[in-house]
Amino acid sequence: MMRTFFLPATLLMNRLRYTSKFFLLGFAIALVMLVLLANVYLNLKRDIDTAEQELAGLQMLKPLNRLAQGMQQHRGLSSGVLNGNEAMKERRAGKEKEVEATVAEVAAALSPALRVAPAWSRITQDWQVIRRDGLGWPAAENIKRHSEMIERLLVFMVEVADATQLTLDPVMDTYYFMDTVVTKMPAMLEPLGITRARGTGVLTRKELTPQMRIDISSLIAQMSGTLRAQNENLAKVVRFAPGLQAALAGPTAEFAGGAEKIFALVREDILGEKFATPPQEYFALTTQVIDLGYKIMFETLIPQFEQQLEARRAAAQRSLAFNLGVSIVVMGLVGYLGVGTYYSVIASVEVFSRGAHRLADGDLTVEFNTEGHDELHAAGRAFNEMAASLRQMLGRIQSDVQALRSAAEQLASSSRQISVSASAQSDSASSMA
Repeated sequence: MMRTFFLPATLLMNRLRYTSKFFLLGFAIALVMLVLLANVYLNLKRDIDTAEQELAGLQMLKPLNRLAQGMQQHRGLSSGVLNGNEAMKERRAGKEKEVEATVAEVAAALSPALRVAPAWSRITQDWQVIRRDGLGWPAAENIKRHSEMIERLLVFMVEVADATQLTLDPVMDTYYFMDTVVTKMPAMLEPLGITRARGTGVLTRKELTPQMRIDISSLIAQMSGTLRAQNENLAKVVRFAPGLQAALAGPTAEFAGGAEKIFALVREDILGEKFATPPQEYFALTTQVIDLGYKIMFETLIPQFEQQLEARRAAAQRSLAFNLGVSIVVMGLVGYLGVGTYYSVIASVEVFSRGAHRLADGDLTVEFNTEGHDELHAAGRAFNEMAASLRQMLGRIQSDVQALRSAAEQLASSSRQISVSASAQSDSASSMA
């Protein structure tokens, strides 16, 4: 059964010289190893490229988050100014210049494709309109236009994450880092920023409309749920990367505590219509908490995320180098052993060929001496036994021939003696007659 299965291969090999046989086998082995090596290379190279793209996306998200922070502060200061707080006018003008500089920084950091994306063009257009006309709008319209612009900015941040494969992060700990930096933390800080802007306006006018009460109440409820989701995300980060516990635990608890204090202040002083907190103090308190959130993002989350990505890239590069090195060594070893096997077989074949020619020429003293302990060496011993048997048989034949020759000589001698004796007897008889 096995012989039948391998019959085509046997017929093929029988048609080839040993050089061709070994070349064919070497080519097949090299092809298999190269295919396996190519798969390993492509998988590891994909991991390296993914990590590099994610790192590039992270570099774009840094100024985008700073831009969101600046726009949120500009919205809050604009709300205070439009509601009659003249003390905030100078700070608003300074913040406007900061945001303008950050817009230029973002444009420089974006990739060429994202720099000309319609979403980014719309954000920059919205900002220019707000800069030019913002102080001429009612406070509610100003907050609305700011919020729409910032919402587009947050969506654009997700587009940046999509374009740089951040949202497809394949490792659990870095995935939760990404989710916190790209979605959860911005989703928490933006409602806080809106609450800062609306609360500053309410405390400046000391008036709370029914619609404003509904809006602020819904924001507080939304932020409570978002804060829980954010804390759960960070807990997952720590679970998958326990080494980050010390770096994240303190800032996270501080931010959560500050946010809860803001929620309590809004419920008691604004929704309770006490209006006891000065608008500047409220703006400073909320800004302190929001800035703490951005501080966690810029000083803890993003750097740790970056370190994790760089570590993953370095690990993939080391693995790629190791696999390439091992593959090259194995291929070299296989090639070395294959060439050695070829020379071993060819040397044995040459011994058999020379011995056969000498046998054909009648040299029965030939010996088939091959090196090694394989089947060809066993065949050499068999040929040596055959040559020895031939020599023994030839020796016996020569002995028999010599014996026959000696017998023939003796017979001839006897015949001559008989002939001489007969001749003598004939002569004797003749003389007597």
